[in-house]
This record gives sequence, C-alpha cells and structure tokens, in this order.
Amino acid sequence: MKKLALLALGIFLWGAGTAGAREAVFSMGYSLTRSADGSLLLTVTTETAEFGPWLGVTLYPPQEGKEKVIGTNMAFPVKEGKWIKEIAVAPRYRNGTFEIAIWGRRIPKEECAKDDLFCQQNGFRLQGMHSYAWGQLTAP
Repeated sequence: MKKLALLALGIFLWGAGTAGAREAVFSMGYSLTRSADGSLLLTVTTETAEFGPWLGVTLYPPQEGKEKVIGTNMAFPVKEGKWIKEIAVAPRYRNGTFEIAIWGRRIPKEECAKDDLFCQQNGFRLQGMHSYAWGQLTAP
C-alpha cells in the first residue's frame, strides 16, 4: 500500500510539473511605411514569452530577367515580451521583396561546417524556424 501511495504521489507531482510547463509561443507582424522623404521603413513587431530567439531578415532587390537575386541577410536578438525592430530599406531594394522569420538560435561562423557556404559568407546561420512571412517592398 505504501508503494502504491508513493507511486500515485510521484505521478501527481510529475503531472503537476508538466502541466505548468510553458510552451514556446511566438507572434510576428510587420508593416511597411513611407517616410516624408519617400524612403521605406520595414517595421517588424514580435512577441514572445522567452528570451533567446532571433529575428532573421533578408532584403532582395527587384529581379530583372532570370538572374538569381542575392539578398542581404541580417539577424537581431529578439527581446522578451513585445519588441519592435525598424529597418530602413535602402533605395536599391525598393520594389524588391523581403523575408522575415523568428528562429530558435543563431550559430556563429566558428561553429558552422567549413562547407556551409551561407554561414561562411554571412558569419552566422539561423536554426529552428518558428514563424515566417514575406512580402513586397512597396508602400503607398
């Protein structure tokens, strides 16, 4: 009987511990606005209960012809709670596209494989995507 009571208590405590565990929740939104001088501003808003995720942003210039377009990649540490990141869009990207994503972690170049071309060229790689969006770099 004593073993059964200890087993029941153990299951109860295990259940209580896992029931209180937080699930990672991320939200992300964006807006594009035009300033008085005509330049574009990409504003990304995130909200998370955790500290540690990263915002990855890639800006692409407009594609002309069938050539592959190379983007500019950026990564920013996301702060816990509501966080806003404003990115000034350089004129060369106007009418191009963008991708934004929340990633679980950033891997520095020193920890990347030598044959990981993206990581070697950009100095990092992001891993574990939680949220993703893309859009056109145009604003009214």
